[in-house]
Formats: sequence, structure tokens, C-alpha cells
Amino acid sequence: MAIKKIFNKKGRASYKAEFYVGRDPKNNNKRIYEYSTFSTKKEASEWLSEMHLHYKSSNIERSIYAKDQKKKLITIHLDSYLSIKQGEVQDNTYKAYKQTINKWIRPYFGMYKASDISRSTVTKFVSYLLKNNCSDNSQDYALGRLKSFFDYLIDESIIKDNPVILKKKNEIINSNKKIKCHRDDEVMELMNYDFHYSIFINTLFEAGLRIGEACALRVENLDFERKRIEVIGNLQKYIPNLSTGEPEISGAFYLKNTKGRERRFVPMTNNLMTKLRSITSLKKKSDFVFETIGKRKITVIIERGPRPRCIEVPIIHKDNFSPDTFKKVQIKLGLENVLSVHSTRHWFAIKFLMNGGKIEILSQLMGHKNINTTVQNYGEFQPEYLERVEQFIGFSGDELNNSKSSGKKVLKLVRKTK
Repeated sequence: MAIKKIFNKKGRASYKAEFYVGRDPKNNNKRIYEYSTFSTKKEASEWLSEMHLHYKSSNIERSIYAKDQKKKLITIHLDSYLSIKQGEVQDNTYKAYKQTINKWIRPYFGMYKASDISRSTVTKFVSYLLKNNCSDNSQDYALGRLKSFFDYLIDESIIKDNPVILKKKNEIINSNKKIKCHRDDEVMELMNYDFHYSIFINTLFEAGLRIGEACALRVENLDFERKRIEVIGNLQKYIPNLSTGEPEISGAFYLKNTKGRERRFVPMTNNLMTKLRSITSLKKKSDFVFETIGKRKITVIIERGPRPRCIEVPIIHKDNFSPDTFKKVQIKLGLENVLSVHSTRHWFAIKFLMNGGKIEILSQLMGHKNINTTVQNYGEFQPEYLERVEQFIGFSGDELNNSKSSGKKVLKLVRKTK
């Protein structure tokens, strides 16, 4: 057992805990370790103590790293799941995932094998939550995380069915979640602001893409004839899965290819098409659409594994276009509300619905796996009285350029928050 202090490229310290499991008889008796990373040394020490108690109190064979993934302990799969999620979601979201998993899910399911989990096991877990005074909201969140984890195991072909079945509601759900986005006049100011990332910001607003999806766009994904964008990838921070032998590569990103899933297309407005053509006309089809200032290259992993396939490209990513970049522009423009980059997706969704778009189509455009997610977030913005619209989203180029002098009243999409 050991704890190592490590630093990321921003100089932030974290603590990597290393727990010795044993030797793998099927791999020349190679030493096997289990790893986990924590923000404080105390958390790392507590994790090591828990692991020691688990192995001491349970009659567990040291062959838990057998090639049959179904025989691995859930605690190992949880580490892999968290490492993937760390590269997919925002830091605060990841912390919430990790806290819920370490507080409720790992202590109960950690020593189970994936093949041993059934619906009755999940039912007992709900009783366990109730006995430990877990609030209703925390129960719902824990079950949501558990369902997401088992979805991950299904994607990895470790299990066939998800034992977690959440209650379905037949009526339209309103989560009372406050959706915040900019007014139309503020969006026009942001889209007209002239700086290196202006076209990138236009793409986020007018196509409703996640920031990682926009970063991953190649020229070949832009279909100017049909006026649409094919979304097939998501650029994420690379977090190595040490249990599978993946190497640590400082500052690297992973291009997660979603081409194997159902194809997803997003329409291009005339304004966006003109802007994208202006920056891609001299590029090759395989080139990335958005480049960094000074064309500084970063390492992007195309194929993961012990010997990953990497490329060096000058691509925009979540570090050089950080949340602070978008917020600084809003502050310079003196906007009333300073919001996160994700608010661009909210604006796209609300604009689409307010102009008569169908929520089923919106769910596909947003890339939501479940339409309930779309309904929960945006269901209240469906105006039933709008029967026809000619254009669901976006502005014409003239309207954008003359937004300050047009004198037109701008539709306010959201209630002002005090």
C-alpha cells in the first residue's frame, strides 16, 4: 500500500493510492495493483483502509483480475467507470458522481461480482439506503448513478441486462429545474463579438453541440450541400485505465468516436454555413475545423490501449477554451447574466421549441439517449398555439449584423433571475 503525490499540468496536486492485490498466475505471476486518485491525502488513506478491511473480512481469491470480466469485483469496474466519466463531464459533476459512488454504491456493491447482481440485489440496496437515512433526492441520484454504471457494464459487454429499473411516469415531467440561458439580444452580441473563438461560439449556439463535440469536428463532417453537420465524436480529457495497462500521457485528450452508434445530424443555418466555409475552404477533409491560437499542437489519442495510437494536432479543447474564456467575453460585453458554456445548448433547445419545433426531433438533435431528459429540461417551453414556422433556429446574416439598429423587439426566452 502506498500513496503518491502527483500534479496535473495546471500544478494542482492530487494523491494516487496504490493497493497491492496479489499476483496473476495467468500472466507470469505479475504483481497486480488497484489504483484510485483523491484530492486529499486523508481520502486516499481512508480508501486504503477500506480496501484492506474488505480483503481481510472477505474470503476473496487473488485472481480477481482474471480475463473473464464478469468475475471481477464491482469495485474495480467502478474505478474504470469513474475514470471514463472524469473525462466526459465537468469537474463539479464528476465530484458529485464520485461522492455518491464512494458513499453509497461502493460500500454496498464493491465486493460483489458483476455476474452476481440481480434486481433483488438492487431492491435490497434501496432498503439499505432507507436504513441509513438517505434522503429522497439522494436516493434518486444514487439509483440514477447506479443505472448509468450498469449501462456502462452493458456497453463493455460485461452484463446483458440492467438490473436497475427506474419508475416511469406517463405524464410530462417538470423537474422544476431552473434552465438559464441568454436573451436573444445577448446572443446576438456574443455571436457578433470579434475574436479568435467567435465562429466556435456561433457553432455552439446555432448547432446546439456539446463543447467536446464541436472540438471534435472535422471538415469531412460538414455537409454544405445538404446544410447539415454530422456529429460522430467527442473530445474528452484522457484518463488512463491503469488496470488495462494504458499509459499515463500528460495533457493528452481522447477522441471518443460515436460513429458506431445511430448517426446524428444537426442542421446548419445560412449564417453558420457561411462562417464555417470561410475557415475550412483551404483545409483537407481530414483536418479539424477549429484550431488553437498560434496552432499549438496537443496529443490526441485515436485508439486507446496499452499502446495507444496518437496524433499531434492544433485543435481547440476544453483547456484552451476554458469556461473562463466564455465568461470573460460576457463580462466585457456587460451582459446581465454571466453563464456557463453549456447555456448555449439551452438557448438552442428553447429557441427551437419556442418557434414550433417538436420535442421528439429536439431530443434527436441534442443527442439525448432518453427523451425524458429532453422533456424534463425543456418541456415547459413548448407553445401549443404555434402551428407553423418557416425557420426553427438561428438568425439571418443581415439580422445579426444590424441587430443593434433594427429596432425589432427581441423575444425573451427565459425569465430574469434575481
